[in-house]
Amino acid sequence: MLNKMTALIKPVEHFYQAQSSRDQRMLLLLLVSLTLALIWFVIITPLNNQRALQQSQANQAEQQYQWLLSQAPALQALQQINADKGDSPQNLSSLISNSSREFGLGITRLETTGGSNDPGVRVTLNNAEFNQVVLWLGELSLQYGIRVAQVQATNPNSQGRADIVLNLVRTD
Repeated sequence: MLNKMTALIKPVEHFYQAQSSRDQRMLLLLLVSLTLALIWFVIITPLNNQRALQQSQANQAEQQYQWLLSQAPALQALQQINADKGDSPQNLSSLISNSSREFGLGITRLETTGGSNDPGVRVTLNNAEFNQVVLWLGELSLQYGIRVAQVQATNPNSQGRADIVLNLVRTD
């Protein structure tokens, strides 16, 4: 590799030596100018551009952070409203629907029962695996305080499946 470099430099050196002293100074000045331009355009400019981009991203992040801080009271108010509505039939229905999916149960029908003072939900499960239903009801009772007010199972089969209708209510 060193031999190749020497082979490339030799003709340039001969060319330089063949020039007058004035031309040699001009060639040195040209070489220095080209080196400085190369450093400027290959190293300094990309670094400056990257720094400006990072500064812009930092400013955006700071603005988003300030906006989030300004929205915190509104979010806390919404959380309080949702906590106050914890016993609403709609929230009870959502809770039951979401938790049933976790246990692999497909709800065929879900309807609210009772009034706003005593919300409940009627759940219909077709061809549901009875053991999964029992586990799910245990989870609802332990985690969310939801109990079974009434249950009706029809069409049981030998594989432990049945059509089940449940009336569920939240206990206080």
